Amino acid sequence: YVELMDDDNKSYNVKIDNENNKIIIDNNEFIVDTNYNIGDFVFESIVNNSSAICQLISNNSEHEIVIQYKGLKHKFNLRIPEENNLFQFVPKPEVIDLERVLLAPMPGNIFSINVKVGQQVIAGQEACIIEAMKMQNIFYVQKDGIVKNVYVKQGDAVAAEQKIFEIE
Repeated sequence: YVELMDDDNKSYNVKIDNENNKIIIDNNEFIVDTNYNIGDFVFESIVNNSSAICQLISNNSEHEIVIQYKGLKHKFNLRIPEENNLFQFVPKPEVIDLERVLLAPMPGNIFSINVKVGQQVIAGQEACIIEAMKMQNIFYVQKDGIVKNVYVKQGDAVAAEQKIFEIE
């Protein structure tokens, strides 16, 4: 018994009956035969007498796989129920809109910051200059808007992926 989460974070209860080649997903029964072997990237499966050619895109994690079927990628998280109960307590990574937030692409120092909280900015406007390895790198606003937060000031050292500023 495992719990499966799809890309929309919808949860499904899954039971696998290896003896009869059955997979039961939320009380829906599927007869499955596949030629998949560990290490294969493309494989064929017969599901309820219909052929399905699939491609394994990623299985970098012991719990997450990405499979492509008919040109669409599907991400699945597989966990036993006990793991899933504990998973709710794991902090989720922050999702950042990179058009509205500038992250430092490399470690360096803020040479100049040309935006202020409350300022109206337009796409293409110079936002800041980061000095890294004796080179000055100019960064521009990606989207029109009003500056919501500025997280640094001139002279600050920044790490890679550190927030510089955010637009509403």
